[in-house]
Amino acid sequence: MGGAVRLRGSAASDELRVDASTGLSLTPSWLLLGELNVIQGLGNGRGNVDVAGSGGGVGFVATGTNYDLTKLQLSTLYTAPGGSQWQVGYQQPVMGRNTGAAGGPFVAAWWRF
Repeated sequence: MGGAVRLRGSAASDELRVDASTGLSLTPSWLLLGELNVIQGLGNGRGNVDVAGSGGGVGFVATGTNYDLTKLQLSTLYTAPGGSQWQVGYQQPVMGRNTGAAGGPFVAAWWRF
């Protein structure tokens, strides 16, 4: 379990983050993982910003990242001979505000260095 505060030094809102993970060892090589990820926007951003363009015009930068997102993730992790690890899973948002659809499968490769 972990938590953090992300202080954004720009127009974007600061964030409070909480992550919790648990696992079940199925065999010495296979691990079943469950995760909960929470991002809570603190609502202190300045919104979107107009910036000067290189040609003298004005550009628009969408920096108002005031959103909340809670997602669940279930995956399996295989530890190969030699120590590399391969992860396959699925993540699904369960609650959110000002976010797009973000669910879907994922793959990851892990190695120690």
